[in-house]
Amino acid sequence: MLQIKLHKLQEIETESPEKFKTYMDNMRNRLVRIYSEQHRVYWRENGSGYCLRASEAGLYTLELAYDFTRHCGREKQIQFNFLSKTETPTPQHHD
Repeated sequence: MLQIKLHKLQEIETESPEKFKTYMDNMRNRLVRIYSEQHRVYWRENGSGYCLRASEAGLYTLELAYDFTRHCGREKQIQFNFLSKTETPTPQHHD
């Protein structure tokens, strides 16, 4: 499974803004699930709660997931799990 940790993106953004921009330009629209290793839970749709199963997790673009989580401390151990190429996203309802 392709994944990247929040703190790694933050390090890249701080240390090499151009590299961060290039990465985000290439990956920003890829769909991810937000996972907290600290609590071993996924974020639900629209950041409204948590769940244990990936199948119940919200789907976010990497750009939106980064915006939602950039305030989280390193202790949360946030990571972004990219959908595999064989997964078909399930439409989610947005209010």
